[in-house]
Amino acid sequence: MSKNANDSSKRGTYSRQSVIINSFYQMPRFLTTGVFEGSKLSNNARVLYALLLDRHKVSVKNGWFDENEEVYIYFKKEEMEKQLGLSKVTVLKVMRELKSLLLVKEKKQGLP
Repeated sequence: MSKNANDSSKRGTYSRQSVIINSFYQMPRFLTTGVFEGSKLSNNARVLYALLLDRHKVSVKNGWFDENEEVYIYFKKEEMEKQLGLSKVTVLKVMRELKSLLLVKEKKQGLP
């Protein structure tokens, strides 16, 4: 990609250097195959899962583990809405989708 993101003549192209210096989200292949192939998982859920996975890596680096040695992440719904460009209702729906397929677990923080 060019240095100027508004330069449409270069948008979508990647030089060797731009691939080296840019970071990318990764989406596990299993989210598009087998049980999750086709429309069995929404694309919003796939993208949110990729964002959660990225946060997961940061949590491992920071040593954020619970008493069962499971990694936990902090990701506010408001941040999800902002990053994905989705409404609160849609983010809640997508999180329910991921939870129903046992792809994520959620614990509430703060006061009950």
